[in-house]
Amino acid sequence: MVSQCVCLTILIVSTLTVRTYGIYSIVVKLARQIRQNTEEIHSTNYHGVTDSFNEINLALAGNADLARVFRLGNEAYEKLSEDEQYQFDFFMHATFRILDVIKFQSQHGTGDTTLWEFEKKFARYYACGTRCSEVVAETPLQL
Repeated sequence: MVSQCVCLTILIVSTLTVRTYGIYSIVVKLARQIRQNTEEIHSTNYHGVTDSFNEINLALAGNADLARVFRLGNEAYEKLSEDEQYQFDFFMHATFRILDVIKFQSQHGTGDTTLWEFEKKFARYYACGTRCSEVVAETPLQL
């Protein structure tokens, strides 16, 4: 009888041990998947915002009129025509929207914090321009 109890106890302990290792291996696998998914999310978000900035840069580089609007908008906004002022305002709205996304991602752990620190310096530099300082004042984005 004692021998049967010992065998039953060993069987129960062995079963629990196997189950514990099974659960542990599942937890380890889930942790690896979460880490991998987090890295993929960070990478996707990083490339998304940098691609958005690259599109803006390419638009400026490929269009002398747009580049002129951007330059004058920062230097002497009042020298732009009414249509050019709207064009500049939309351009800056798009730029600051991208910055807002970068900041949001950085604060919520889904983006690269170093990217936000770099772009924040860029934003502060352009926020010193004539019209840009007004745009920043009108925007909920806090640099």
